[in-house]
Order: sequence, then structure tokens, then C-alpha cells
Amino acid sequence: QHATHLVFVSGKNENQHLVSALNAERLNMQVMSDADLKEEYREICKYFSSNARASTLVFTSDQAGAGKTHRILSIFHENNAMNARDNWVYHRVPIHGHTPASLLIKLLTDSPDLSNHPQFHHIDIGASGKQTELNSLLFQLVVIGLVFDHRSGAVYRRF
Repeated sequence: QHATHLVFVSGKNENQHLVSALNAERLNMQVMSDADLKEEYREICKYFSSNARASTLVFTSDQAGAGKTHRILSIFHENNAMNARDNWVYHRVPIHGHTPASLLIKLLTDSPDLSNHPQFHHIDIGASGKQTELNSLLFQLVVIGLVFDHRSGAVYRRF
């Protein structure tokens, strides 16, 4: 009744093993079907998108100047107008080229008034971003709720 689900997401490499950090033993587990994994992901996104604590919006376009930033800034100003007592702080996080976890954490935390006001992060991903590594970091941030830098031990928590 109090059990929790634990999902490991891994690439499709042959002979890849997930190892428990607690006892360094191989874990025997079943692989989820693509359909089940997509459904679980949809439920996670639905929860975080409808939760009052956080909201994630994604704007994409292959064209520069298509109005993405304008729309994001409009949402920011509308949100502050409706919730004047919260005083959200806008924080643009530019991502261009190689972005290791340490840099993403630094970019997310280099913001004024971190402790006093909720943050409105605009993660602006340039065309030169390395997709595989960046996808993994964004998955950690959006779905798991934190980004962890294994080299320094630094952590950024979304909530």
C-alpha cells in the first residue's frame, strides 16, 4: 500500500546494466514497452503541468524571430499582473553548444533574489546545443525535478 514506483530510463545499448548505488548488485527487472513508457511520461507531464507548484511550457520553431521569446515574456507579465503578491523574477538561461550539468546548474542559479521570489526560467536553447546530452539534462530537470553534477556534487532542485 505504501510502495512507490521506480522507473529507470536508459538507452537501447546492448548488454547495458543498471546498477544499484546502494549495494552495487545487478537489478533484475522487466523492460517497459514503448507504449507504457509513453503513457507514464504523459502522466508525469500532466501532473507537473496541472500542479499549482510548477508549470512547464515548450515553444519550438526552426525559425529565429518567430515570436517565441515575445510569447514567453507576455506570459511572464500576465502572470505577474494576476499574482502581484508573488513577484516572479524573470531569468533567461541561454544554452549554446556544449552544456555539461555543472554549467546548467550555474546558469539556473545565477539569478537575482533567488531566495525571496519564485523564479520564471526561460531556457533559450540555441541551434548549436548538443542534443543527446542536453536532452538528458532537460529530462532530469523537467521529469525528475533536479539536475545533479556527478563531478562536483552540485545539485539544482526545481522545487
